[in-house]
Amino acid sequence: MYEVAKQAGVGQATLYRHFPDRSVLAAAVGTELLEEIEQAVRERGEGPEAFDDTMLTMTRVMVRAPGLIRIVRENGEAYDQGMRRRLLDALGDVLRDGQAVGRVRPDITPEDLILFMTMVEGIMSEVASPSERLRAAERGLDLVLRGVVVA
Repeated sequence: MYEVAKQAGVGQATLYRHFPDRSVLAAAVGTELLEEIEQAVRERGEGPEAFDDTMLTMTRVMVRAPGLIRIVRENGEAYDQGMRRRLLDALGDVLRDGQAVGRVRPDITPEDLILFMTMVEGIMSEVASPSERLRAAERGLDLVLRGVVVA
């Protein structure tokens, strides 16, 4: 919480008035990132590359907030009751389109894409610098897509 307050340019007391603990703050930031993913899904193009582009956007969102998904998932009703459903809906839209154009295997589910996000999160947890996290996460995406994308 100290680092967040410092980065935001506010005192810790101000931060705690708005976010009483780490899980509430994580849920708020997670909601913003989820909205960014939902927007990317709404604005995606068409064709085979749309799936890959959306997955890359999701990966880059995750790189900006390493560990956040784990914190939100472990700490809360927000994830269990609302965020997970919204994320599954967004991923389902992208997935159906990718499958319809023959880009994604027909047996892949939105839950599989959440598993992918968890894998990328694990990749990033081993890397300290932001630029290296991005490189590692994008490489992880490339490796995963080779396993789910129809050639």
